[in-house]
Amino acid sequence: MTQLRFAIGLLMTVACSGLYAQTIAVRADIPFDFRVGDTAMPAGQYQLNYSSGVLIVRSADRHHRAAAFLTIPTIRSGAPAKGELVFNRYGAAYFLANVWSSDSTTGRALRRSAVEKEFAASASSISSVAVALRRN
Repeated sequence: MTQLRFAIGLLMTVACSGLYAQTIAVRADIPFDFRVGDTAMPAGQYQLNYSSGVLIVRSADRHHRAAAFLTIPTIRSGAPAKGELVFNRYGAAYFLANVWSSDSTTGRALRRSAVEKEFAASASSISSVAVALRRN
């Protein structure tokens, strides 16, 4: 009976270890104006913090607006060597779409906001642009 309790306890510990929130803190130099959801952000250096499904994007110099956005998990077939931000580009408008950690096929995706959906509906061209991340 003692061995069974130990085995069940060990199994529960291993199974629940993935439930703890992953915290990520990175920086990026974004060379263009962009949007996080409905919030417009100017080009510049940004600090990104992710924890418990919430992504916070704020200017590194803290003089511009910050934005917080709920994310959803996403996966892709290949892992980038370095972490990166992926933006959806509609003409001259950029919207933050994904955050990818280095050496991982899992990342975080932002849902398309109403503003992004409007741009997507009227855009003549749609592309993706990646910006490298660096650790704090």
